[in-house]
Amino acid sequence: MANVMIVDRQSDFIRNMERTLLSEGHTLSIAGSVTECLDRCRFRPCDLVILEDRLAAECHNSVASFRRLAPAPEVVVVTGRGDPLLGEIALLEGALNYLEKQNAPAAIRSLLTRLGQNSILSGNGAGTAARFGIVGESARIISCYNLIMRSRASDVSVLLEGETGTGKELFAKAIHKLSPRVDGQLVTVDCASLPETLVESLLFGYSRGAFTGADGNRVGLVKRADGGTLFLDEVGELPLSVQKKFLRVLQERRFRPVGGGNEISSDFRLIAATNRNLQEMVDQGLFRSDLLYRLRTLKITLPPLRDRGEDVVLIAGHVIKEQCRRAGIPCKRLSGEFLEKLRGYHWPGNVRELVNMVESAFAMAWDDEVLHTEHLPPQLHARLVRSYYSSRGLAQGDNSCSMSPAAQAVTVQVPVRPVAEPAVSADRPPADVSGCSGGHGCNETSLQHSPASFEEFEAMGSLRDARRLVTERFERDYLRALRAATGHDVKKACAVSGLSRARLYELYRKHGILG
Repeated sequence: MANVMIVDRQSDFIRNMERTLLSEGHTLSIAGSVTECLDRCRFRPCDLVILEDRLAAECHNSVASFRRLAPAPEVVVVTGRGDPLLGEIALLEGALNYLEKQNAPAAIRSLLTRLGQNSILSGNGAGTAARFGIVGESARIISCYNLIMRSRASDVSVLLEGETGTGKELFAKAIHKLSPRVDGQLVTVDCASLPETLVESLLFGYSRGAFTGADGNRVGLVKRADGGTLFLDEVGELPLSVQKKFLRVLQERRFRPVGGGNEISSDFRLIAATNRNLQEMVDQGLFRSDLLYRLRTLKITLPPLRDRGEDVVLIAGHVIKEQCRRAGIPCKRLSGEFLEKLRGYHWPGNVRELVNMVESAFAMAWDDEVLHTEHLPPQLHARLVRSYYSSRGLAQGDNSCSMSPAAQAVTVQVPVRPVAEPAVSADRPPADVSGCSGGHGCNETSLQHSPASFEEFEAMGSLRDARRLVTERFERDYLRALRAATGHDVKKACAVSGLSRARLYELYRKHGILG
């Protein structure tokens, strides 16, 4: 049975929920505010939070705050009058549903029954995930695993998004093993390594005589996935010419091999993975929008390791345990200093980098019972130390910015087109964009670099990390200026920015602009 918490002040609704849930054997608690509910959930974990939309709006990122708890409760937002903006924000922050109060009791009773059958409420998400090599107890990774648990009986296409090394292939294997297609093959296609001239023949196969050297018929990878699962890794690398043909395969589940012949059918479930922003690629004309719609029937975004808290320690311990088991030796321990350095590193290579680092230390500590930082190769040790002391220096200094000194030396000038309405009044000054001296008239984008030492630039990380930091600052400043310049008019902001309403709210939420 579930432990349910209601955040509402309407007595009639609370009584209706009490009658519905208590008769089913669930426990029910009432809180008058989001803050009170969060405090109580930290003291006593909760399975489901029923949150009134007006109260949710009083607290910035309220739904997301519940989803970040460990363990994280599911959240359903209810409404008395219905507000499309509040509903949209709630769902983008991770709420399961947005329900009218009059329909909520029956819908929530049914939801709790389904969640209980799927073992989502049993609190063993981390344990079952470990069966598939997915190690971690953070709210974000368990939330991702719960998504595939809830959809395991479905045959819908799944899009796995996340940085390199976040575990997309592990999740693809878990989805396949949990599905009714477990007895079929999981056929993995690395789209990034497919030669462009051979992509079609490798995916769809070819007939004899299709090209020079085609001495016989060859079955393609799509056909080999018949009855099983086709996993397209790095799907963003598929050439546009192939994307069009693959879209038809998804729609019809039929295709013709290279060189002609009869059409072939293949019944497969599709899983795709990418470390790129496919929506941005669509906007740039590099990826077909109709194919993207087909791929992301269910989208799961895997968190980077730096956002998973103590999962770093759990994964490191798991790696050491596995290495010792394979070597047939007693399990080694990790020193406190070693773990502290792991916690202080930003892990641009995510889980893959952590695993390689711990395995390197294990190899150097063969005769020792405890792993210390000196067991790390010098280059890896230097990276850990640099990152650790850089983060400590920032924590003891100005908490307003989490960037390294070299990153802070980069300022971004953001282009903002002037907006005719509303007029700027004396009590509402023009929107300020950091680094832009021209106000609304600024129409140039430039990077200004102040001198930084070699050590500071090393602490800043790779070019990719630096680009990400600058892009995030650019987005944040642009969106703040956009919202101010358009007088918080969403329709006008969408017209100016070229963003859809849903994407605009998603970016507002990402940069903490709403609230």
